[in-house]
Amino acid sequence: MINRTNSRNRRSLAKQTPAVALSAATLTVGLSSQADASPRAVTSGTPGTMVTTYEAVNIRQTPWSTSKKQGSYPANYTVFGICWAHGEPISDNGVVRNDIWVSTGVENGVQSFFISAVYLKGDSLGGMPVGAQCP
Repeated sequence: MINRTNSRNRRSLAKQTPAVALSAATLTVGLSSQADASPRAVTSGTPGTMVTTYEAVNIRQTPWSTSKKQGSYPANYTVFGICWAHGEPISDNGVVRNDIWVSTGVENGVQSFFISAVYLKGDSLGGMPVGAQCP
């Protein structure tokens, strides 16, 4: 049986945030604190973890600096990292050619909202578990 109250709430939320499709199996985990304030939808049961930026970082649609910018996170911002993927190698702040990017959201059923691990506190995976590689 469908819980009509929850269905109405999901429809209402979907109307407010048309850029992100939410389903019964997703939950909202964070908001960009910059101009892009759309929620990030994450499948429940994901093996990711919370990650923290150590300086401001652009959010990209794919793990490449040339992909569409989807917003930014400020320094010391904590967000749920869903999974990590190999992408464009980034060299900055004394880090030489780290190709790890962390997905912080899903758009149209695809991992998106990527940030380079170079700008995250922690190890070369940005504090993500080794087993949390994106499918």
